[in-house]
Amino acid sequence: MVRVVIAVLIGFAIVGVGLYALSRRKPKERIDPFTLQDPWRSMVRKAQSTATRFGDAVAKAKAGPLKERLTDVGSRVDAAVNEAWAIAKRGHALDHAVDELDVPDHRRRLAELEAGGDPAVTEAVHNQVQSGERLAAVAADARTRLQRLNAELEEAVARAIELSMSAADAGALQPLGADLDNVVDELESLRLALEETT
Repeated sequence: MVRVVIAVLIGFAIVGVGLYALSRRKPKERIDPFTLQDPWRSMVRKAQSTATRFGDAVAKAKAGPLKERLTDVGSRVDAAVNEAWAIAKRGHALDHAVDELDVPDHRRRLAELEAGGDPAVTEAVHNQVQSGERLAAVAADARTRLQRLNAELEEAVARAIELSMSAADAGALQPLGADLDNVVDELESLRLALEETT
């Protein structure tokens, strides 16, 4: 009897911990590209458009193993869109920070100080210029990489749609899953690098 009571109590404890963990989860963030400036907004919208096109193709596919595989692939497409959104938000923040630093103005000030200003002030302004240039370089690299990864996502989705129309079995989609995994992994890597910067 004691064992039964203990087992029941342990069961309640496990369920309680599980329910607590579920209640602590963050709700999925709504993607709103219009909160971003271009080019970040356009890149997020492009990723969303790609995902919508893929979702339409999945909806039209006949029920069966091929549709199930397409649905699995679709989860990777959704993950790619979420990563692109996170990257774009960071990139937008970086661009804003660079604007706030006003590097061109600091460069002009630095040129004046180097002609005969206080060495300590000159060094401080020089450091501000370097900070702004580093942030601008990080943002530029992120833009280039996100554009490339968006193009790779679009290519993979186009091939998935093409195969869904002609493939006889779900195995034909296997390489596409790997391609999408690579895109998502690269997007995640870029996001993590940006999180360390900002």
